[in-house]
Amino acid sequence: MNAYLFTVLFAKIVVVYGTELDLKLFDFSVHPHARCNDGTRAGYYWKESPGSNDYLIFQQGGWWVYNPQTCSSRSGDLMSSKDWTSTITQSGIFESQDSRLAKMNLIYVPYCSSDGWAGSTMDNNNECSFYFNGHDIVTAVIEEAVTAHGLGSNPGTRVMYGGCSAGARGALFNIDRVDALLNSLVTSGNIIKFGGLLDSCLWVDIPQLNSSKQESFQNQTKAVVALANASASIPADCAAKFPDLWQCLFGEYRLPFVKSDYFLHSFQYDLFQLQGDTGVQVPDATPEQLAYDETFRAMTLLTANEDTINPDIPGTAALLPACFKHCNTQSSTFSTLKTNGVSLEMAVSSWFYDSKVVPQYIAETCKGFNCGTDCPQP
Repeated sequence: MNAYLFTVLFAKIVVVYGTELDLKLFDFSVHPHARCNDGTRAGYYWKESPGSNDYLIFQQGGWWVYNPQTCSSRSGDLMSSKDWTSTITQSGIFESQDSRLAKMNLIYVPYCSSDGWAGSTMDNNNECSFYFNGHDIVTAVIEEAVTAHGLGSNPGTRVMYGGCSAGARGALFNIDRVDALLNSLVTSGNIIKFGGLLDSCLWVDIPQLNSSKQESFQNQTKAVVALANASASIPADCAAKFPDLWQCLFGEYRLPFVKSDYFLHSFQYDLFQLQGDTGVQVPDATPEQLAYDETFRAMTLLTANEDTINPDIPGTAALLPACFKHCNTQSSTFSTLKTNGVSLEMAVSSWFYDSKVVPQYIAETCKGFNCGTDCPQP
């Protein structure tokens, strides 16, 4: 089925047509801290694939909050479950045409904690009067996947855990913990593949070109660590290297500490960070903007090469289109946008099923802003 997608502010993806999943809200008697910002029950959407031992657990994106101003402007569905519908439709990877990806059991986790899936507060006694429990929601989802939906009950289970934008950053922050949690809940040896699908999570530490439009991503991250008690999602080895902690919630610095297998998808001209750092919708109007774009691109490629690309490590892979775009897993471009002839769908399937039909590392090397062969026009 074709999908019509609309990208709205803060990288939230709203899907009008696609695969339908059913809502499951958490029971507070079992998961007392799996709650949204307003204290309502968090939950997830589920679609079974009978006979399959493969699972996709995918977290929604949607930026975060970091001060009273951003809290007050937070939209309802991103902070509360009270208006969530009983079913939801998703596209992209959720209706993949790849014969193997199409057979996965599907779990879509809506984002209502506004903390990059990293927070773990016991109450809402903070300057926003919000509960921040993304860390705890992730735990509840994994436990429910095992106890209610049979994840890991059979040998030969494969688990793909990820998201796009803030959902992918949350997966980055939680991936090793989720891997360990699954191993503690499931019979040893039943899970033969666990990996993270990280779509558009790679913030790089570059100074803003224009700071008049929004707080820098660096300062946002510093504020979230304290506001949301995000230290719960920071591993000891990263904290030892970065005592200020905020770097451990910043893609460029956190990625080297990931121990689980993962697939990194990052646009070389990431729309979300470039818009935030330049203060304009399309930063291609002046020589200064274009020079900034190229510095950003070089930093993205350098970070990906340093942290991800080692042909001797079979569990990691990367796809880096030279596009001005953000997120690719929840739209039709998951299968249609190709980088050196390879779509994200093809690359993810090759990585997840260890078939090695496409290269482990693919990056476009064309010259100029948004120069990739299949890049949409901004």
